[in-house]
Amino acid sequence: MSRTEHIATVPTVGRAQQMQASLRHWWATRPPRERKLLQLCGVVMTVALVWWVGIEPALKSIARSEEQLPRLRYEAAQLDALLLEAQTLDRRRSGRIPTADIPQALEASLQRKGLSADISAASGGTAGRQPAWQVNFENVSAAQLMDWLAGMSEQLPLAVARLDLARARVDGRDRPGQVSGSIVLGSTQEEQP
Repeated sequence: MSRTEHIATVPTVGRAQQMQASLRHWWATRPPRERKLLQLCGVVMTVALVWWVGIEPALKSIARSEEQLPRLRYEAAQLDALLLEAQTLDRRRSGRIPTADIPQALEASLQRKGLSADISAASGGTAGRQPAWQVNFENVSAAQLMDWLAGMSEQLPLAVARLDLARARVDGRDRPGQVSGSIVLGSTQEEQP
């Protein structure tokens, strides 16, 4: 340490000691009642400072978080639903079925829903020159058929190209809840070169 640095630190230390001594003297000259009041004021100011700097901001942050939590949970649920939908669409897009296997997949899909039908290649295909299949139904449950149609596009790359259904008739009498007819299903997947 150089001589100038030593000289500069000595007066600073001396001033601090002087201030401390004058503060002790000032405190000693106060009456006991005033000292107690000053101590109480010091405690109150310390508590107030701790409250304003540490506790109040934390409580406000907790209250804000509790207000925002339901909205954030709702947004997270929406995001989860969107992710699930994107994964489903991606799976459906990547789940290509060879054109030759579609009739067997159609048959399996119908059997899972408890429907019996005759499946054959439709003449002429669809407008986009994609292959098509005709599914002929005879006296099947309309509810089961509609349920199968509703879920079919999620399982197979097919879309309804033509639909011709009518109420089923057995022995000349209409059968409520039963239908007969045909549905032409066209492929929605693009042919690979």
